[in-house]
Amino acid sequence: MEKLIIADSDSAFRAQAEAALTPFYELEIVSSREACLDLTPRGNPDLILVGRLEPRGEAFALCRRLREEPATREIPILVVDVCARDHARRGWTRSEGMQMEAEGYTARPLSDNALRKEIAAILDRARSSRAFWQEVLEETEQRLKSEAESWKRLVGSMLSKAEAETLESPRP
Repeated sequence: MEKLIIADSDSAFRAQAEAALTPFYELEIVSSREACLDLTPRGNPDLILVGRLEPRGEAFALCRRLREEPATREIPILVVDVCARDHARRGWTRSEGMQMEAEGYTARPLSDNALRKEIAAILDRARSSRAFWQEVLEETEQRLKSEAESWKRLVGSMLSKAEAETLESPRP
């Protein structure tokens, strides 16, 4: 079962997400940037859902930190913004949200089904990307092994030829 971390300080949204996602995913739910940063490296999540975090700016700080750290850089992030009427006090614009280097961005209100679809789409893209890069890695490794064998044979041949020439050449 895939693991998700939900980082949101809105208890109503945390409860909605927990009810909507528990049957499908293993969840860790936190309400602060610090708790998410502490949990993420050891929790090894497949996706992090970042919602509203207090005080304002904490969600940006969380996403920035996740992208800076090698251990968390590749974890997909879904940003779930506040509803439009709360933007002036708590939210960010879509363009600001996309600057968070997230794989997905959506806003509330959000139905349970829409939330599951957003998460599933991001996880599908992440799996496809991992499979692609795994295939590239395996092909590259095979090509490098083949090239190393060719070089090994060439060097061996050159050493044998040099040794034969040394043995055949007259000594002064």
